[in-house]
Amino acid sequence: MGFTGASALGWDNGIVLAPMGADISGPKLVAAVANAGGLGLLASPVNMYEMTLKMIRDTKKLTTKPFGAGILLDFDQTHTVKAIFEEKLACMQVYWGDYSKEMVDEAHKNGVKILHQLGSVADAEKAIAAGVDCIIAQGVEAGGHVIGNVSVIALVPRIVDLVGNRNISVIAAGSIADPRGFVAALALGAKGVCMGTRFIATKESYANDYYKQQLLHYTEADTDYTDLYSRASWVAPTRVINTPFHQKWKPVPQDVSNNEEQPVIGYSIIHGGETILRRFAGQVANQTTAGELENMVMYGGQGVGLVTQILPAGDIVKSFIEGAEKIIKELGGRSQVKPIKAVVLLKSTEGVTGTIYFTQEGDGPTDVTGTISGLKPGLHGFHIHALGDTTNGCVSTGPHFNPTGKDHGAPEDETRHAGDLGNLIVGKDGKVEVKIVDKQIPLTGPNSIIGRAVVVHADPDDLGKGGHELSKTTGNAGARIACGIIGLQAN
Repeated sequence: MGFTGASALGWDNGIVLAPMGADISGPKLVAAVANAGGLGLLASPVNMYEMTLKMIRDTKKLTTKPFGAGILLDFDQTHTVKAIFEEKLACMQVYWGDYSKEMVDEAHKNGVKILHQLGSVADAEKAIAAGVDCIIAQGVEAGGHVIGNVSVIALVPRIVDLVGNRNISVIAAGSIADPRGFVAALALGAKGVCMGTRFIATKESYANDYYKQQLLHYTEADTDYTDLYSRASWVAPTRVINTPFHQKWKPVPQDVSNNEEQPVIGYSIIHGGETILRRFAGQVANQTTAGELENMVMYGGQGVGLVTQILPAGDIVKSFIEGAEKIIKELGGRSQVKPIKAVVLLKSTEGVTGTIYFTQEGDGPTDVTGTISGLKPGLHGFHIHALGDTTNGCVSTGPHFNPTGKDHGAPEDETRHAGDLGNLIVGKDGKVEVKIVDKQIPLTGPNSIIGRAVVVHADPDDLGKGGHELSKTTGNAGARIACGIIGLQAN
């Protein structure tokens, strides 16, 4: 299964790892996704040159595949961006703010593509004008920080239509956690999917093991959209797991925030420095976190109910690709229209016999095949006649089938009867193999030939060009020497 947007941006298969902070999307997880053909995005530290360099170089020790890093535009990121440009990463994901054309151009000068994550059509218009390489359309169902308020199923096709034929890939994000969601995103017009919650529960994720295990016990009904954990500094709504801790504290007044009045509940080492975690802290527990893990925020999207195992990240990427291929193949099988088939047995008082088969797929042309024997060598007119009536032999089959009321002609003529199939060319042995493809003799619809008759004539059909008084009606093809009624055939 090919992913044109993915290959254009430097990775293989349309799977993107979200840059989950503060350090959940670390070198091990990013490299694992990259090695499986996806695009891993590092969660960059805020404006830290040396630490960004270290994370990038640690990742490069684990993979030779392309990967990128994400930055938050609400903060000064001068030093972080400098490190990303110097290390020539494949791409940089930008989020939560505008990224101007001048900034995009500067990234391109350094060989870095820009992926802009956003949550509205209005922001997509700005990103397109700035010349970004990719838009990650985030639905409100997503876990962690959520910038918009529109569902992914409504947002993605709107942005796809807005992008049009520009060389900008659209990636879907929000509640996608299994191959069915992947296929759904592709159906909406996306070129891939960006996932966070599904990749938290992986062996390579830097999330605390307690956090990973807890995700396995919640469903799509157990998330909450809140600003409780970001009121003190970066005011941004988030989607969190509705744990007992969150249920207890989410009704607190709006002026309550993560400030020094809140008790200390734990400690983490984040990007090389110790971080004190107070109640309502916005940092999730990582592998170093100690303290009251059950009283810490846990981000998660509405796809969490589909996260049932902690797996290697590479296995997840593989399962998405294989699962999507299987689903698409099955959908193709369901939508495939079975061909309609018909058959006619030719009868004659003059020793002519034959069987003719008709096959039509969908609205396509009808294939006519078969064998006729007992004919005199030479040309014989071959037609569909209007009536399936052989009570008086072939005479009672009526005129040529001519629903549009045109003059007789050759099969290739624009002016012809629908039933004008030209001439059979019979060999010295009196046999002919019939192979005709024709668009005017459908097996379904108001002009179906089912129930009508096939007639073989004694003489050549002049194809309406012989100048005879019968040329424009019968082609002056002579007597009707064999005929049969067209009937449906079992598939």
